[in-house]
Amino acid sequence: MISYVLVFFVIVIAVLSTLLVGHSQENKKASPSYGQNMGKKWTRLTMFYVIAAAASIILLAIYIVSL
Repeated sequence: MISYVLVFFVIVIAVLSTLLVGHSQENKKASPSYGQNMGKKWTRLTMFYVIAAAASIILLAIYIVSL
């Protein structure tokens, strides 16, 4: 059970860190065109996290079953 909590905690930290970087003022100043096409960027980022989370859970389950 602790493994699930740990995986979930790491995923939440990764999502929050990505959001903080994406909304930072330094990022907007360095690249003024960053705000364009946000829908495509958010869709790709969300899909990446969904795929990474699913893969992590599947691999964790395989690991637990093989113990």
